[in-house]
Amino acid sequence: MKKIIAILLIATGVLAGYTGLEKLNKSETGFKIGELEIKAQDSGAKNTGYAYLGIAIICIIGGVVTASRK
Repeated sequence: MKKIIAILLIATGVLAGYTGLEKLNKSETGFKIGELEIKAQDSGAKNTGYAYLGIAIICIIGGVVTASRK
């Protein structure tokens, strides 16, 4: 039973990490015309991305700890 929980935690962590990175990458957009560069940032999406990355780290650590205990 512990192995199943560990695998689920690690899988959830990987998925949350991927989602967080995608949200961070999509939070900023811009374009360049000659020497003029215009950028726009969505701070809400950036904060959500960081929250997903934090959850991912916690889930992966929890999965590894659960798997390593006997």
